[in-house]
Amino acid sequence: SEIIDEEKSTFTDALKKEVAEPAAAEPRAASRPKSQVKPGNLVYVQVKDGDRDLSADPDKVGIKLTASSGDEVQLAIEEESQHGGVFHGTVRTGELPAGAQASDSAIDHSPLMAIDHDSNTFWRSQPDGAAPKSLSVDMKELRPVESIILTSPAAGMEAPVRMQARGSHDGRFWFHLGDFPAAKPATPVGFPEPEMRLRVYKIPAANLRETYTWDEIAELTKKLEPDENLKTDKLSWQAPEKSPDAFFLVWSGTFVQERDGALRLGVSGKTTAIMVDGRLELPVGEGGRTVDLFGRRGLHQVTIIATAAPGTATVEALRARENRQSSAVSMRPFAAADFDLAAAGDLPKAAPLPAAEFKQDANRWTLDLSARELRFIDFQFLEYRGEAIAVSQVAVSGGGSQHLPPAADVLELARNSILELAPGDTVQVSYLDEITAGGQQRNRLLTRDLTATYHDGVITPVSYDFERTGGGAVQGARKELMRIEPGERIVAEVVDFDLDTGLDRDSVEIEVQVNDGAPIKATATETGPSTGTFTVEIDTAAEPADGKIVVKQGDQVYLRYSDKQNIFPGHAFQRETMVYLNEPSVGVIQIVESETPVSGSPRLVPVAGPRPPEHVGKIEYRLPLTVEVIDPDQAKDSRSSVTVEVATSQGAKARVECVLSRAFAAEGETMDESRNPALLEGRFVGQIPLLLGAPGSTGPVPAGGTIGSGGLGKVLPPDDEIEEALPADGAKAAAAGIRVLNVVGSDLFTARYEDRARPDGPGSPLEAKASLFSAATLRITDSEYLEDAEIAHVGKKLFVLLEDPDRDISDQRDKAMVRVVSSSGEDETVELEETLGHSGIFSGSLPLKAVPKPVAGNFAGEIECFFGDVLTCGYLDNVPQTDDGLTIIQLGIPVAIGTNGEMAAFSKVYKDDDLAIQTQFHIAESHFELFKGHRKLKQTEEAAVALEAGRRVLRELHEDYPNPKYTPRISYLLGQFAQEMQAWNEAIAAYGSIVRNHPDHNLAPDAQYKLGQCHEEAGNLDEALEAYVTLAATYPKSPLIANVMLRINEHFYLKEEFAVAASVGGKFIERFPNHEWTPKMAFRIGQCHYKLEEFQKAGLAFDAFVKRFPEQELTAQALFWAGESYRMAKDIPNAFRRYNRCRWDFPESDAAKYSRGRLALPELLNQFENEANLNE
Repeated sequence: SEIIDEEKSTFTDALKKEVAEPAAAEPRAASRPKSQVKPGNLVYVQVKDGDRDLSADPDKVGIKLTASSGDEVQLAIEEESQHGGVFHGTVRTGELPAGAQASDSAIDHSPLMAIDHDSNTFWRSQPDGAAPKSLSVDMKELRPVESIILTSPAAGMEAPVRMQARGSHDGRFWFHLGDFPAAKPATPVGFPEPEMRLRVYKIPAANLRETYTWDEIAELTKKLEPDENLKTDKLSWQAPEKSPDAFFLVWSGTFVQERDGALRLGVSGKTTAIMVDGRLELPVGEGGRTVDLFGRRGLHQVTIIATAAPGTATVEALRARENRQSSAVSMRPFAAADFDLAAAGDLPKAAPLPAAEFKQDANRWTLDLSARELRFIDFQFLEYRGEAIAVSQVAVSGGGSQHLPPAADVLELARNSILELAPGDTVQVSYLDEITAGGQQRNRLLTRDLTATYHDGVITPVSYDFERTGGGAVQGARKELMRIEPGERIVAEVVDFDLDTGLDRDSVEIEVQVNDGAPIKATATETGPSTGTFTVEIDTAAEPADGKIVVKQGDQVYLRYSDKQNIFPGHAFQRETMVYLNEPSVGVIQIVESETPVSGSPRLVPVAGPRPPEHVGKIEYRLPLTVEVIDPDQAKDSRSSVTVEVATSQGAKARVECVLSRAFAAEGETMDESRNPALLEGRFVGQIPLLLGAPGSTGPVPAGGTIGSGGLGKVLPPDDEIEEALPADGAKAAAAGIRVLNVVGSDLFTARYEDRARPDGPGSPLEAKASLFSAATLRITDSEYLEDAEIAHVGKKLFVLLEDPDRDISDQRDKAMVRVVSSSGEDETVELEETLGHSGIFSGSLPLKAVPKPVAGNFAGEIECFFGDVLTCGYLDNVPQTDDGLTIIQLGIPVAIGTNGEMAAFSKVYKDDDLAIQTQFHIAESHFELFKGHRKLKQTEEAAVALEAGRRVLRELHEDYPNPKYTPRISYLLGQFAQEMQAWNEAIAAYGSIVRNHPDHNLAPDAQYKLGQCHEEAGNLDEALEAYVTLAATYPKSPLIANVMLRINEHFYLKEEFAVAASVGGKFIERFPNHEWTPKMAFRIGQCHYKLEEFQKAGLAFDAFVKRFPEQELTAQALFWAGESYRMAKDIPNAFRRYNRCRWDFPESDAAKYSRGRLALPELLNQFENEANLNE
């Protein structure tokens, strides 16, 4: 695009230009980012160099443009103005009819000289005698190739002695075309069995040689009997453990190629080779190499050889198929379908292409081929006569036409002033700055790069769902089609910005083909001027009808168009997609297993393959229960979904709407080639958060707690519950809460799916089962169960915390057993109690008694140990906890040698526990008030003493009276201490424990509010918002709601989501008309509308403020901003009246000063005259 000097442009200049020169419309084909240029468009060049302003007239400087495909242009660009020092120019671009590149070139011997019209010019490599050298030619389009002729200036000098020719249709896959001299045919290696088999030959390591010939390998397979001969569909081999031997591996069998296409094969190992259809495609050599070949549709005989030295763990063969949807080439393991002869049906045995040989006639080498479509041809010169290799001409012909040299002389094109480009080229613009600032450096080369690009087009079948919005309007929701029923409509959508060439609506021709029938032409029209999107409607019918195509179950409808300009593959290409006519399919349902690996985080494990009907999966409680359904006949479009019901053995139920996703599917080649893999496969996924609780527990839980929001799919409300329609913004979603499935540790989950359309008719619901299999965690902690303890003290307590959701098996506080042993002989099994019903967390405090020689098995509430002991706590889980599969968790902690004594005074012992507890709470609260007072007086040391004293009282209270009903108040006080100290994370944990575990406690609303405060102070604004919204949704009658709404408004205002902020402000004023913050909130509403450029609404909002609060401190500002709003809305009379009233009613205010300035504007002065005339 044209260069705009943004540094010199002021805001005023830009505003004047915007008013004076409305932006000119241009087609999408002409528009590009600054770093790109379309071949055929202009390149704009600007140089700023004051040193080159040498004369009174506009001067000139030289620049050079070079394309990576070989062309270059040099020209002089002129100074824009006298003594400006800024030089500007344009360069025309075009497309090369053909191109050539080489490994290197001698001076004045460009690769283009091998395809020009002058037989006396030639490409010559650098004269360094090095080999190999290479020369590649590009015909720019796919051409039928039958003959390749290479000519050298002289047969006896700088001519090839040994060379290979390769061809490619897309620049990714390169196929062998021929050798000079011709290679000797390889001895066939094959076996009688048609299926793929692995033969393993074990040999002593000492007998394994560094190199082999193919004939030696062929002889070995004939003479030796394999140690193993296995039928296989996986081309992977695992070495026996600690084997000292070496191995020869031979995979041989039939490979299925369902359609013509390129292949890349590779194999690991020490020495490798690959033979296909009796031809040695990958000669014997070191492992890790690959070979490309063009696989014709049919059955191919493949033999893959590899050797494995001792210590080699795995040998594997990989393959990549050509993917026309992507430029990437991905090597993947062979799949079972690659060798499935039963599914191959009537595929014929593929006949290999006839071998081609170079024939030499003096200084000309001719390679005659059976016709094949190629774009690139590459010559590898492995040996040549002399110090360099020279080629005077490459001639390519086929299909009755000559393709190279092209009709236009590329060398003449290279000499013109047009820069010829190929798609994907990098264009480098260079300028030599001869004098730099300060003269510190001379001859500095300045460069900038552009990329020559086209748009890669795409054709997609789509349809639309029409929905009514909240305002009553009807809008269409686009969806991608994969399957239809006869009678349904297909909309073919082409997106190709290169086809948008005019300012009116353009069109493109597409083809519609049913199965292998005759193509039908249709015209897709652009959806609007300069959109680059074209659509055409295609109607279908089961019976013949005018204007409709006839289809039936099982048909395939192909849609295609010719993408003539693109980056991939870089030549005219038929973009194709298809729509299936729906037919019943066999559905599958499965529960995706999850686990917590040793020293890892919880993870979901993709399903590797089919499962037996009786399979019971294992799932981790900490992850949502994930259900997969595979049912292609239900996957008609990208908005399709299915519903699954999940029930537990305790009676809890949940329904989940599963959406299309392959998030937890194993990788598959066929799927990777699809435009929408999940839609093609018909794979749906739904996730349900799990929460320990009784089956009758209430549904949604507040967002922002331990239950993560989001996930795939949607948990549906029960049938008897009407779901309230809520806007889609995050605040309302948080207010709705999260629907969960209540579970206990012993539950068996059953997921059911009704597969109503099956090939054999409706059947019983499909089911999948799973059970909880969660990894436990065991900790030895401090007295508050927060931090891990590092040492134990005799006379103190050992605090043990166990988290194991699987042990929560009843509505009561369950028990879990841990074993405590010591190095001095103690061995006790002790009981931990669940902290709350359905918490899955078990705790216990074990007093440590000083006993030099403990007695095992005499537990009476104390653990016997002695100074210097090591205590070990162990728990037997049902999940592996070590790398070798053991299910026991063990934690060790040393016992301190000696301990600090403590003395405490007391004046009274209470017989009434409640009185004692309340007294300690009051003492803790008193310490807290002391702490705040000392901090206010900046008495740091005294504050620290009060803080520690208050915390100590709370710890002792928790230890002496572990009843859960006191936990909320303890946590609340601890949260207050932490909040005052600005320890936000500690405060968040304390307040969060109250709202999660004690939502009905009278402190819960205040804790929820303080949770939001702490998140806000910590800078976690999104979490703060969730906390505030949860408070409003969960405790709507709380007196804190006003403060919450203020903070929510402030959150959205700062995030510049002004529409939401205005909505919250309106609801605040409606609910709290007499609140002290109501005036500021009313003013904020006007600000929000002004920020949204809804100036008429802003003016009305400020007017409402003035009417409601005529004497408030913000009234003057409200009048001024009302005037601003009406002025921006072009309502000059109302603007004039607001400014005028502001200066009369509040003459001393800043707002009045600004109003007087606005009244001096020309349009306001005119209004003043109009008002005066009206008064007269």
